[in-house]
Amino acid sequence: MNDYMNELEKVDILEDGRMSIRNAAKYIGCSRQHLMKCINLGLGPALYRVVNTLYIKKQDIDQWIELQKVQSTLFTGRREIQKRRNEDETIII
Repeated sequence: MNDYMNELEKVDILEDGRMSIRNAAKYIGCSRQHLMKCINLGLGPALYRVVNTLYIKKQDIDQWIELQKVQSTLFTGRREIQKRRNEDETIII
């Protein structure tokens, strides 16, 4: 367990809030591949290129995480509305 906690603490964030994709994935708690898949699908945080290195800003990640929470809540609400509609659709003969 201590190795896991030490690994979580090793997220390097530059003074201006930029971090590498690898560190951004650690910060979020997902794999680098999963983060890149989200970004490539247009569903992830914005990427910034400085010379030949890609960075993600901590502020963008935090905003992206908040948006995911809102979308999740909206999706759950839609599912609940659909469930209620299905319950209300009784056929009277």
